[in-house]
Amino acid sequence: MTWDETKDTNQTRPNVPDKEKITSADWNAMVTDQKSHKTRHESGGIDELSVEGLNGVLSDPQPPNEEAVDGFVANLLTAGDKLSYTYDDGTDTLTIDTTALDSQEVKDELDATVTGGPQVTTSYDGTTLTLTIDAPTQAEFDNHSTRHESGGADTIDHDNLTGYVSDEHVAHAGVDITAGAGLTGGGSIDASRTIDAHTTTVETTDYTATETDIVLADASSGAITVTLPAPSLDIDVHIKKIDGSSNNVTIATPGPETIDGDSTKILNSEYLSLEITSDGSDYYILY
Repeated sequence: MTWDETKDTNQTRPNVPDKEKITSADWNAMVTDQKSHKTRHESGGIDELSVEGLNGVLSDPQPPNEEAVDGFVANLLTAGDKLSYTYDDGTDTLTIDTTALDSQEVKDELDATVTGGPQVTTSYDGTTLTLTIDAPTQAEFDNHSTRHESGGADTIDHDNLTGYVSDEHVAHAGVDITAGAGLTGGGSIDASRTIDAHTTTVETTDYTATETDIVLADASSGAITVTLPAPSLDIDVHIKKIDGSSNNVTIATPGPETIDGDSTKILNSEYLSLEITSDGSDYYILY
C-alpha cells in the first residue's frame, strides 16, 4: 500500500521516536523492494538459490544436453565393433549406425539366438535386414492329428499308449457270430450281421427247403413237392398249404429217411401245416 502523504510529518504519532519515523518515500521504497523479492533469489540476485540445492522434482522438464544424453545412452547400449551411435542435442536425435554390420555375422548370431525346431525355420536377409521365421500354417496345426495317424510323419502306435489292454482290442474280421440251431445268418463282426430264426418263402412249384424255412405252398396251379433239407440237428422247417384247390402239397425226404416213419407226408386241404425237425438221421413232426 502507498503512504498517505498527509501524514508525512507524522504529527498524529507524537509518541514515536524521531529515529523510528520514516518518510513516505522511504516506505514506498521498502514496499517496492518486497514486491521484487523473487529477484533476490534468482540468478544474479543478492540471495541467489541453486536448483541443485532444492528438494523435490522440477515441475518443468529440462532440455537435455549432449553430454547427459551420451552418458545415459552409454549406460543402456553397448556398441560392438560393427555398431555405433551418436546423439544430436540440436535436433534431440539418437542415431544407431548399423551400416558396418556383416549379414553373415548377423545371421550366425540370430541362428545362435533363435533356434528352429522340426517345424520352424529361420532366415536372415542382409540386404533388407529382415529376419523371417517360418512356422506351420493354422491349417497345418488344425490337421495335426494326421501326423499321428497311420501313414503320418509321426505315427502313434496304438499298442504303446497308456491304458492299452490287449484283450480289449481284437480284429473284428477274426470274430464270427455263428447261427445256432434253428437260426440262419451270422458272420464276422467287421460288418452288420443278421441272425434269422426263420426265412419265409412262397412257392408255387417244386421246392427244396433250407433248414429254417417257413414254406407257404400255393398248389392252385398244380400239385407241388417240398423236399426237406438233408437231416441235421439244426432243422426246423414249417410247411403250410395256403390255397383251396384239391391239388396236393407233398412233403418228401431227400433220401431214404422217413418222416415219423413215412417216406412222405401229404397236405391236401387249405391251411393244413406241419413243423418238422430232425435227429440227424430221420425227420419228426412237432405239430
